[in-house]
Amino acid sequence: MPPADMLDGAVFISYARQDASAVHEIANGLRRAGIDFWFDLNPDEGGGLRVGEKFDVKIRNCIRHCSRFIVVLSRNTDARVEGYFRREWQYALDRSLGFAERVPFIIPVVIDDTAMFSTLPEALAAVHRIALPGGVVTKEFADQLRVEGRA
Repeated sequence: MPPADMLDGAVFISYARQDASAVHEIANGLRRAGIDFWFDLNPDEGGGLRVGEKFDVKIRNCIRHCSRFIVVLSRNTDARVEGYFRREWQYALDRSLGFAERVPFIIPVVIDDTAMFSTLPEALAAVHRIALPGGVVTKEFADQLRVEGRA
């Protein structure tokens, strides 16, 4: 059963804290496109983490029930060789093993001008990325996130 604030079919957004402003821009774009989403700093819309919650359990449950998993990539994520977002990536990669190869579950989004990433897990590096400078969501990107009957 999904967590109460993880809407069925919502998109999970994984990011490094230093990229929070771009993540809020992504969230605003998804909201305008009518796509439900979840990220840890989104308590105003029923999402996010609350005081006293076991965050690892909550995040794993959200990843288990999301329709898409957005990986926000930047020079910040590449520079950090350790961070909780890397654990989120692994949870998503583990879940993706259950999908047919044609199902685009993990969606890497590059928010700055970084072209090469030296610290991506091999399985994530093999996934095609899209550039959304500053986190600005395009109509084409929003359309790609939609899943029949979900998102």
